[in-house]
Amino acid sequence: MRYIDVNDSEEVLRAIKLTDADRSIDLIVHTPGGLVLAAGQIAHALKRHRAKVTVFVPHYAMSGGTLIALAADEIVMDPNAVLGPVDPQLGHQPAASVVQELLTERMPQEQASALAVKLATGTWTHDYPIMSEEAKPS
Repeated sequence: MRYIDVNDSEEVLRAIKLTDADRSIDLIVHTPGGLVLAAGQIAHALKRHRAKVTVFVPHYAMSGGTLIALAADEIVMDPNAVLGPVDPQLGHQPAASVVQELLTERMPQEQASALAVKLATGTWTHDYPIMSEEAKPS
């Protein structure tokens, strides 16, 4: 199992940059996901490439892998291969439900629900730095 990290984004971004703009790119993606920052950089670079981009998914491209695949002009998948949702997870539960569960003993249900949505449903990227001032209750 191989997670997408910043080293991957550095290498793939370098390869895309060194590829002539009129030359097509074929990329094999087989990953359980990884850092949103890294996957997002790769996806944006592929999207900006002028020539055709094809992503091949032989087995699975989950989360950040799906994000990368969605940036391609064409996705070629084995009949048994899968993509996955692009949502944060903690263990096997969606992060929003875990966050809400953790908060309901400390604040009203409505406030816990609103905070869970803000923290775990795409308001910010996974690596968004929430500074202490922003984290204080209003």
